[in-house]
Amino acid sequence: MRIWAFGFILFFGSVEFYQWLKAMEIPLPVYIGMGVLLAIASNARRSPPYLESNADPLAKPTIPKPVSQEIPNTQQTRDSISFKIDP
Repeated sequence: MRIWAFGFILFFGSVEFYQWLKAMEIPLPVYIGMGVLLAIASNARRSPPYLESNADPLAKPTIPKPVSQEIPNTQQTRDSISFKIDP
């Protein structure tokens, strides 16, 4: 009998809590702030290297090498539809 009473009280309490949450109105700036905090928390592991403590602030940034502008061979072989297939 105690389990039934506990289950009833738990169910009644959860329904009342749900109705209270449903009736509560939160202003838009609070939603925006919560979204920003959630984004920061979810991306905390992927911080940029310049924000890490072991990064050298005086180091020069490296310039990436340009990509080759060669035009690939447009001849198609009989074994391929649009690209070369190596066996």
